[in-house]
Amino acid sequence: MTPGDIILGDVDGVVLLPRHLAADVLKLLPKLVAGISYLVCDLTFQADEKVVKDVSRGMSVQEAFDIHRGKL
Repeated sequence: MTPGDIILGDVDGVVLLPRHLAADVLKLLPKLVAGISYLVCDLTFQADEKVVKDVSRGMSVQEAFDIHRGKL
């Protein structure tokens, strides 16, 4: 680690980005974010489909959400 490096963290972990790579990462970021957004939307849609099926079979909405939406 050197002065000017960037440290990012969230509940999943921590990343150290050397300052000299920051410009390259910023160029790649829009593509990475678009892919993540698509993945999250797709997983949410799949979970919602499972919720609808379970509710139509008699399960409560809350129970279906607890089972399927909690796994995102």
